[in-house]
Amino acid sequence: MPARIPQGPMHEIQRLYYDIASATSDITFGALTKFVPISQLLFGSDFPYWPNSRIVEGLESIGLSSGEIRAIERDNALWLFPAYAGAADR
Repeated sequence: MPARIPQGPMHEIQRLYYDIASATSDITFGALTKFVPISQLLFGSDFPYWPNSRIVEGLESIGLSSGEIRAIERDNALWLFPAYAGAADR
């Protein structure tokens, strides 16, 4: 295994992107942001089990700046998938 992941599994896990569908409480979001930066968080939903409004309200309730919310809701995904960036602005 060290030959395949020389910096260890934790390094590889921290390179991933995570959706925040069920991680908008203070505790879960706080734990997630100790693990990865906000730039690796994406708006995700568990629709139809959780309405999108619940996720939006959760993000607003944990004290993020408007720029951090915009990053999670839109900008991080556009950075990850640049081919969609032009279409999103239309």
